[in-house]
Amino acid sequence: MARGGIEQSEQTIRGSARFPRLFLVAGDRARFHFLADGGPGDPYFLSSRFHMVKVQDRQWPRQVVCLDSLTEGEETCSLCQEGHSDMASRFAVWAYVHFIVHLSDNPDEEGDRWKQVKSGDRIVFKETVERPMVIWMGIGREAAWFGQFKGVFNKYGTLLDRLYELKRKGSKLDTDYILTVVKQESLPAKEAKEAKDHIVPIEDVFRSTIGGRSVAPQRMTEEVEETVEESSELPEPEGLETIEEGEELV
Repeated sequence: MARGGIEQSEQTIRGSARFPRLFLVAGDRARFHFLADGGPGDPYFLSSRFHMVKVQDRQWPRQVVCLDSLTEGEETCSLCQEGHSDMASRFAVWAYVHFIVHLSDNPDEEGDRWKQVKSGDRIVFKETVERPMVIWMGIGREAAWFGQFKGVFNKYGTLLDRLYELKRKGSKLDTDYILTVVKQESLPAKEAKEAKDHIVPIEDVFRSTIGGRSVAPQRMTEEVEETVEESSELPEPEGLETIEEGEELV
């Protein structure tokens, strides 16, 4: 379809606004409910192969979905035909993110300050989100990251009905992600319905990478690594909220 016109413009606007992507830096922890149950045919949890397309003057490549992989051969992938062989597997799932805990305050000087809370013996910063976001990840070495999500489904028979936490440890090639369950607690029906009214199948999210558009990260692009400052020596304010810890899934 040629670019331009009301329809194409609306798709671009809706796409950029409706595909907010969760991105964590080292030490961040996101607390959320899944919006996907993970069962057969669930449109809100999907994986595919992606072409890693080099971009001039950028350290990290742009991820473009392989249409041959996405459609199991029903559609032809122009990048495959052009000989692009640098590929990686990615999976994504919609989640209703409640908040993100950071080791340091909001780096955006023009943005709101995040609330100080207590986690264990340290003071951290709580960024309230309360909206649907896409958790988009690589499968991890030997599928370790994907395996944690699969383990949840195998254990409980669904991704729903529990409050989860995803934590990022390390950065760049030394990055790891840990998925934990906080407690058995369903997302309220009203919030779940409203969230479902504002999300689209993950296939549409993946297809948005074609033609130069990609899923927008929540605070920064993948090319930016933030320097995280320790906050354990901050004075403890009175009446500080405490963030309970999750149990690691095994």
